[in-house]
Amino acid sequence: MLLAHDGSKHKGEAKPSEAKNISGVVMKYLEQGDKAPDFSLINQDGIELSMEQLKGSPVILTVIYTTCPDACPLVLHNRDKIQKTLEPAIGEGATFLGISADPVNDTPEILKEYITKLDLNPVKLHFLTGSTETIRKVLNDYRIRIRVDAEKGTVLGHSVMAYAIDADGIVQKAVEFAQ
Repeated sequence: MLLAHDGSKHKGEAKPSEAKNISGVVMKYLEQGDKAPDFSLINQDGIELSMEQLKGSPVILTVIYTTCPDACPLVLHNRDKIQKTLEPAIGEGATFLGISADPVNDTPEILKEYITKLDLNPVKLHFLTGSTETIRKVLNDYRIRIRVDAEKGTVLGHSVMAYAIDADGIVQKAVEFAQ
């Protein structure tokens, strides 16, 4: 797993995060020091969860979908390594959030089954879903891109990245993983 860009500012200058995705489009993620946008989504247990509720705990936020054939399972199996890499910037004990890029198919029940299927430790792990409109807004607010088949409406891919957010709700790093 390689980091394409860590999103940190250099020598106090506001330098935009730039990481190229597969199509060569330059991505500009949230910057170090940006307030993490709030949202309210439903987790795998059917419980509403917001960034505001998580204040006081560091957060690692990424995007997933349960039918992803490659990147999502790889990122999730490396959750401990990702946390160890990002926690120096945000503190220990981070809550790991995976926002579904496919809310039509990723219901709370499906997300819960996915956690079990991948044999993930559910402690401080929330896979989140909501209406398509709400998910698209959250992904847009976090500048996470998804690719959707225009005819079928199915998710084809997404930014393979994570945000490290401190206990005050401030972005400390934005990292993109090589695929």
